[in-house]
Amino acid sequence: VGGFTVEGGYEATQALLAARPQVSAIFAANDLSALGAINAIAATGRRVPDDVSVVGFDDLRLSAFMSPPLTTIHQPAHEIASRATQILIDLTHGREVRKLHYLFEPKLVVRASTSAPR
Repeated sequence: VGGFTVEGGYEATQALLAARPQVSAIFAANDLSALGAINAIAATGRRVPDDVSVVGFDDLRLSAFMSPPLTTIHQPAHEIASRATQILIDLTHGREVRKLHYLFEPKLVVRASTSAPR
């Protein structure tokens, strides 16, 4: 549990690595948590991705500029927000909304924070 923040990701990763030093990969709940995880891994003398791979979720713009650049899952946030906004507008104007469930395709964006398992 890391609270979806850089600090939370750092603290959660510190606790994880202390309890399970053999961990070889971390999938963070979001990119900010992943940044904290990368910093915590480095603080233990380990290297990303040589010792521990890290994957985030969001594909924030800053993810491409992290060190190393973060492998992440891109979610189409603009499309999600646009669809949700249109549903809310339709509902507030008394229009019938026939479809409330949508599937938005995530996309894996491979960068330099992951490597093959050892």
